[in-house]
Amino acid sequence: ACAAASRVCRGMDIPVVHLINELPTTVESNGWEDLVVDIGVTARRMVFVSDFSRQAFVDRFGLAQSRCAIVHPGWLENGQAKRNPEQDRSRVRRELSIPEEAIIVLGCGQIHPRKGVDLFVQTAASVLSREGMESVHFVWIGDGTADDTRWITHDIASLACRDRIHLLNSRPDVHPYFEAADLYVLSSREDPYPIVCVQAMASGLPVVTFEGSGGATEAVSETNGAVVPFLDTAAMADAVAALVTDPERRAALGAAARKHAEDSCSSRHHFDGVMDVIASTCGVD
Repeated sequence: ACAAASRVCRGMDIPVVHLINELPTTVESNGWEDLVVDIGVTARRMVFVSDFSRQAFVDRFGLAQSRCAIVHPGWLENGQAKRNPEQDRSRVRRELSIPEEAIIVLGCGQIHPRKGVDLFVQTAASVLSREGMESVHFVWIGDGTADDTRWITHDIASLACRDRIHLLNSRPDVHPYFEAADLYVLSSREDPYPIVCVQAMASGLPVVTFEGSGGATEAVSETNGAVVPFLDTAAMADAVAALVTDPERRAALGAAARKHAEDSCSSRHHFDGVMDVIASTCGVD
């Protein structure tokens, strides 16, 4: 979006710092390759949201390592301290007509192949087919195109456990659903560094995600969640089921996730990091 403005700034000798929050697959699917090459020439520095995304752009487009910085994104707290988690927990369960003691596994994002909603549903089907999982419900929040949504609803409707997989439209405020959830499944095939992952951690949720899918594993580890092999929904289902049946470990991982988010993933950390890059680029203290 800013490539044309950058060319103008370059012509006026105004320093340009570009924030790049995508991955090459998305760039190529939109035909933006020439813009990325132009940014690589125009910008004095490029800020990436993860080491994963930086390396992907260096490998694919030959960007200069010396002009690439990394600043992990931060999550805007959105009045979290004013919330009543127990109230949110009860309200969401009433909305979904599920028992108060139900375990909620949350996913969130656009209904699109990149976000892996189909992988989320496959994981849900595997978990919900097991003994002892009768109290578990999977909830996905997000909209998509008619075609993408049609296939996801088709898959859910074809499952015996369809009553325990809930597909919700986007909400203006998703925070109550994070407070109501017990753990988070990040099913993306590719994501530079999803803010939704940080929001889940800030809400005290262990996150289960795929290795090699993007920058999320720079925040998620075995100390605050679980990382499973890429696209291995069976392993993802095993990780989810293990956390469902071990509330003490789930709580401990959730507490560690919250601490990590508070210590290093706030919007203030992100702002300060970007400002540091701008200052060093411009030779300012």
